[in-house]
Amino acid sequence: MLDLMTAIMPTASAVLEANRQALETARRAAELETVAQVSAATTTLLELQELLHAVVELTKERFDLYHAHVYLLDETGDYLNLAAGAGEPGRLMLEHGHRIPFEREHSLVARAARERQGIIANDITQEQDFLPNPLLPQTRSELSLPLIVGERLLGVLDMQSTDVGRFTDQDVRLKTALADQVAVAVVNARLYEEVRDATREWSTAFDSIGIGMCLVDEQIGRASCRERV
Repeated sequence: MLDLMTAIMPTASAVLEANRQALETARRAAELETVAQVSAATTTLLELQELLHAVVELTKERFDLYHAHVYLLDETGDYLNLAAGAGEPGRLMLEHGHRIPFEREHSLVARAARERQGIIANDITQEQDFLPNPLLPQTRSELSLPLIVGERLLGVLDMQSTDVGRFTDQDVRLKTALADQVAVAVVNARLYEEVRDATREWSTAFDSIGIGMCLVDEQIGRASCRERV
């Protein structure tokens, strides 16, 4: 009997390991699909605030997270301003103008921005750089990813979980792909808004010039203004 058990145990262990690897592969495949879905959703949105709101809500929901938010670096480079946050905590933080100094020592978000790489804290009780937030009391682990296009740092995509040990190095690689897509979408949205605003200004200026010309023509009696369609 002992010999039989000795022979069976390695086989059982191999089966368990194969099952574990199969489950892990399936989970990674599902997360890759989620990254693709979130990325696809962001490419259709050109309004910056709408885009960022979709990013945090989809990221939180599809990856089954406690919270997700996006910080954008201000023009001075001194602060990371909260631009979007999931759910009621995100709304309240936005309402209060939440921001993190770029040089803040004890902040994973600021550290990810400074080092320009993904930062993991898998047990916030053991992480000195974790910055607690009273609106997110159940956070146990955190992943912060920089938003970068070329050499330009735009901000940080931050994810939080209620589970200790939630994030892995593979998560960093996988979700960095998502952060890269979000960064490109942010640049596109900003360009769209700049073009839209410039077009409006040009249109307003053109209308003003047209009205002024009509007034001059009427005063000197040389021509009448035609109604513009």
